[in-house]
Amino acid sequence: MLMDHVFSIYTVIPQLNEKDAIVLNKAMQYFQKAFDKALKTKETVLHIEAVINEFIKEQKASKDLDMESNECPMDYKKMS
Repeated sequence: MLMDHVFSIYTVIPQLNEKDAIVLNKAMQYFQKAFDKALKTKETVLHIEAVINEFIKEQKASKDLDMESNECPMDYKKMS
């Protein structure tokens, strides 16, 4: 995906000398690595957020079940 842009840059600027082309290529490789790392970080953060949200949802459901099970359908004082 990013390399397509690199080729576009080379197409737009065909008059680069060899040294400038090497520098540009290194810069684009560095940018690609940084972009990939940022993308992986974003994916990790989204996964962590989903796990936390699922945990919160399960805790709420568990709390609701506990509250329902603690409610007495009958008044035991009346039975004694």
